[in-house]
Amino acid sequence: MGLDSYDDYLHLLSLPSNALEEDIKVSLNKTQREYSRKANVAGKLEERQKAEQMLKTLDKARKILLGPEGKLRRSKFSTAETSNKDTEYDNFLRFLKLTPNASEKDIQNAIKEKERVFTDQAVSQKIELRHQAETILEEIKTAYKVLMGSEGREIRKQRAEKKTTNEEIENIQIDSDSIAQAIEIIALKRGRKTQNREGTVLFKRSSFFLKGIDCFIEEIIHKKYEATKDIKLCVAKKGDLVLFEWECNTGRNPDSGVDRIFIKGQWVNDIIEGKVEIEIQ
Repeated sequence: MGLDSYDDYLHLLSLPSNALEEDIKVSLNKTQREYSRKANVAGKLEERQKAEQMLKTLDKARKILLGPEGKLRRSKFSTAETSNKDTEYDNFLRFLKLTPNASEKDIQNAIKEKERVFTDQAVSQKIELRHQAETILEEIKTAYKVLMGSEGREIRKQRAEKKTTNEEIENIQIDSDSIAQAIEIIALKRGRKTQNREGTVLFKRSSFFLKGIDCFIEEIIHKKYEATKDIKLCVAKKGDLVLFEWECNTGRNPDSGVDRIFIKGQWVNDIIEGKVEIEIQ
């Protein structure tokens, strides 16, 4: 099973690790057009075959970069880079007694209402109340500039995209090969590893515990002349309940296996998120 990661595919497309979704789409489409042309018009058979292989790789890249896993990766990256502008934005929302995901209309209505209340107080006969109202009205003007300006609109846009991404992640549909790959990446990075040899056969195991789930990868590795017998087993359990059991004949097809048991649930999201966290560290 290959270990091609999000970053591997970005590197393939000559994109930075913080590439935006739109940049990824443009680069994928451009590269796909280039190799589609080569696959059809290249003079040498070898060149056409290389182009066809590249097109298959681009299909995998599109699945990883633009699928739920890629969206989660970009969401994590964005969260890690929360700026001071976000803090200022949230402070003014609290000033207006609004939630972090308040819409533009909600903000406009809250500003109008607060402005109405303190405009009345600004003409009060009581000096202390009048001064307090004037101070708050100045604060309202600043809130309007921050919340309704270009930076405020950009923050709302980002939060709306993140909300959509989180909803997609909650309903994530991901194939068993991708789950097995994610478990293997976490196991290689954080797992407890053991191995022993019996004759010419090497037995390897790597295990870890993540959010209530026990996971492990077991490999049976033969000498090169018997490599077609090589097996990889990937398992996820919660207590005695087996949630996921996947087996792959790595000597014949290292990139695809068969799931014998697959009980979907939140644990799948946790595993994919665990893989993403490793990749962005």
